[in-house]
Amino acid sequence: MTTEVVSVEALIEEFKNLVTIGLESIARAAELYVKAIDENPKNHERFATACQHVPASAWSGFEAVGRGWLDYRLLLNGGTATKILRKLPRSQQTAALDNGVEMLINGSEGDTLVVKVENLTPKQAKQVFAKDHVRSKGEQRAYLESQFAPPAKEYRASYEIRRGVLHINAATKLTRKEITRILMEMEG
Repeated sequence: MTTEVVSVEALIEEFKNLVTIGLESIARAAELYVKAIDENPKNHERFATACQHVPASAWSGFEAVGRGWLDYRLLLNGGTATKILRKLPRSQQTAALDNGVEMLINGSEGDTLVVKVENLTPKQAKQVFAKDHVRSKGEQRAYLESQFAPPAKEYRASYEIRRGVLHINAATKLTRKEITRILMEMEG
């Protein structure tokens, strides 16, 4: 009796091929969906009825992929970086997914790392991505500096008059002229 041993490498290769075929099939299916709804918008309901295993929230993603607005790989990803990437132009989505993004290292003299999008923390994703583009090194530096800026202090007068009553908010020195003005204001 012979036992056939399947190598892990062969399993990995078959898995990779099947996933690639699956993703390419999803992209092609999205194109067919767009073709059908462009012909008649009511076809959306027919697709949804025929494919009840597809969540209702997925149809807008299929349309975006089919129209070329969304890289099909973003259908499978989640998280902050993916949410931001979905708002960027398709060319920037694809470039970021293919090549990673350049991320300024906090506190550095312009040193950067190229990071895969899926490895970005939510905080790093907000550093790297603006609402409509990938930030340059200078923009990232400005963003980081804005995150560490001390909060603006609220101005509060050292005293104020409310309903004829003098309220002193902070230690202050008043001249005779100021006291006279305050008293006149309180009487008026």
